[in-house]
Amino acid sequence: MRVELNRLGSSGDPSEREAILRKIAERCKGTEEGEAAYWDLADLYLDAFPEEKRKEAQQILELCIKTYPNSLRAAMIKCRLAELYDLGSPRRAELVRQVKNDKSMPDVIKSTLRQ
Repeated sequence: MRVELNRLGSSGDPSEREAILRKIAERCKGTEEGEAAYWDLADLYLDAFPEEKRKEAQQILELCIKTYPNSLRAAMIKCRLAELYDLGSPRRAELVRQVKNDKSMPDVIKSTLRQ
């Protein structure tokens, strides 16, 4: 399936890329490939559609955290997800707290997050 994505290239139809990435996420659940598909899907929602699909990106990243809670990328995903929530939202504050308490996250990144 990654071959299909490569064939499409970054300029391919976003809806077609979305379908392929969803298949990868489902078929490769519990693997790095599945987790990467969630990340790529969030990118797609934020960058490739005529109108940003912020809510869909939030949902995908929330699902990624739920599916891969102990991933090496978990702190990075939480950081990205926090940035998608409005300042002052309880979920953003919770994610920022989790990232700031994560010893694997560099201080330079922690310092950029605002609740």
